[in-house]
Amino acid sequence: AGHNTAGYVRGYRGSPLGAVDGTARRVPHPHRHAPVQAGRPHGRQGGRVTSTNRTTSLITLAVAVVLWFMPTFRETLDYPVFFLLFGYSLFFWIAQASSWNTFTGFSGYFSFGQGAFFGAGVYSVAVLAVKRDWPLLFTFLVGGLVAAVIGLIIGVVVFRLRKLRGEIFALMTLAVAFVMSSIARVSPTIDGGQGVPVNTVELPEFLGDFPTMIFRLGLIVATLAVIA
Repeated sequence: AGHNTAGYVRGYRGSPLGAVDGTARRVPHPHRHAPVQAGRPHGRQGGRVTSTNRTTSLITLAVAVVLWFMPTFRETLDYPVFFLLFGYSLFFWIAQASSWNTFTGFSGYFSFGQGAFFGAGVYSVAVLAVKRDWPLLFTFLVGGLVAAVIGLIIGVVVFRLRKLRGEIFALMTLAVAFVMSSIARVSPTIDGGQGVPVNTVELPEFLGDFPTMIFRLGLIVATLAVIA
């Protein structure tokens, strides 16, 4: 027993894979192992997932086409304009939930600064359309680009700092929203604390009146957010 114990101790000290008799085995270097490749789903399982996603996208598009004509039959169906405004609010939160799922659901980071990027896009549209007389539809593209660029700049800075993890990352994103809101309120070029009235903006005729326009634009954004 004493011999076996001594051999075990010698083997343990020599290598984590040492034998009981004291013979130390050589531990392979990590780089000598072949890289482990991620397993691919079974053919039927992968096909089933793809078929389900395609079916969901087709159903979403079909529902969107039906809802697109909802404002057209408002007078025929005799329902109040409130339903169009409520539909826009619903589409807005669908898009926000999809963006939250895209970021937090895949990365695990909790971001409370979604409103900052949305506000940057909205203020870009309002300032360019009201104060610069740009075409409204073109300002939508610019507003989305501004929000994306701001998010990219903040992401490059934040994700390169290893200390900004967990709750610190969440609090920083919340601080970004407060800082950008304060800048908009004190800057006369953006808001200046008075707001930017958009009731004088010329609306595209093919989108209808204001409730119809925001309903259909919200429907487009929500549909793209779901099927993308």
